[in-house]
Amino acid sequence: MSVLEDSMDQIVTQIDALSLDGLGDNGVNKRIAPWDQHKIHSGVTVHLPEKEWELEGTNTCDDIAYPIMVTIVRGTSGSESDHVGRIATWRQKIRREFIHQRLSGVTSVHTVHVRFGHVVIPDKWRKNHIATTMAIICISREERGN
Repeated sequence: MSVLEDSMDQIVTQIDALSLDGLGDNGVNKRIAPWDQHKIHSGVTVHLPEKEWELEGTNTCDDIAYPIMVTIVRGTSGSESDHVGRIATWRQKIRREFIHQRLSGVTSVHTVHVRFGHVVIPDKWRKNHIATTMAIICISREERGN
């Protein structure tokens, strides 16, 4: 497998192990996106990244940044303050799990950065769902020429 797919799988495993309070059966899933034209996926979606980019590296290796997106989607039933508190707690736990760490099980990833973003939910789901996103940026040191 590729560094990207290995990293995505490990991120799913580590977030799932956090046992986020209130996540329920929605779980943590790897998908292409947190929604498609027919369905929005509640829960935590680890999905395809923005484009990767190259960093400085060394004389023989390149450092490649793989920004893997983690998007949390929740329905809006219940009180708004409950959603804000729960999502803020989940974001904090996920950030603390990854920021400035090695990525377990992916030996080439020597550090991880986290960047928070903004999600625009498609119109047809905007009234009934809230969402937040972050990029887990895996920095991989890779040998040249392979």
